[in-house]
Amino acid sequence: MPVLTFSLGPLETNCHLYYNDKDALIIDPSGHMVDVLTEIKNKKLNIQGILLTHLHFDHVYGCAELESFVQIPINAGQEDIDIAPTLMGAAERYGLPKVDKFSPTAIKEGIHTFGSINVDIRHVPGHSPGSLAYYIQDENIVFTGDVLFYRSIGRSDLPMGDFDLLAKSIREKLYSLPDQTVVYCGHGPETNIGDEKKMNAFVRA
Repeated sequence: MPVLTFSLGPLETNCHLYYNDKDALIIDPSGHMVDVLTEIKNKKLNIQGILLTHLHFDHVYGCAELESFVQIPINAGQEDIDIAPTLMGAAERYGLPKVDKFSPTAIKEGIHTFGSINVDIRHVPGHSPGSLAYYIQDENIVFTGDVLFYRSIGRSDLPMGDFDLLAKSIREKLYSLPDQTVVYCGHGPETNIGDEKKMNAFVRA
């Protein structure tokens, strides 16, 4: 599978690098990006998209670094952009490093093309208002951020979280994907949709 996962930042947040023969997407640049950029250089890839599943601080620590390196948008959900200071400012409240300033660009639900890569972007609120999942049908993979984990789900007790909305998002936008779809999460190991529908005790299909 053409996905590399890097555990970055103080909360060991997953940053995913998806690539095909020539193009690459970076999902959730969550810390110092040197290893990710080295892989891109070694594989002679072109960065076509930077995609944020949401704007909680631990998922965006590497954004300012990338913004200074590549001149392409850093995409996120509008609902999270509207409350970005609250979501990203929580780092300092927890005694963690401040997020360096960057400028996210709003992207809408639907099919988007990044170079040679087609991505089905799905709005999956509940963990945060603007949480997005990124489904690549050609590979049958989905990047879910902190919405769906291996045998677990994201927190809904943070500011603007909503358990009922989170469960609805998972059932309607994620469990509707093919059972064999590989799920790349914001923390921890990957899983697949079929197993989560059967085994996830928090949200049943």
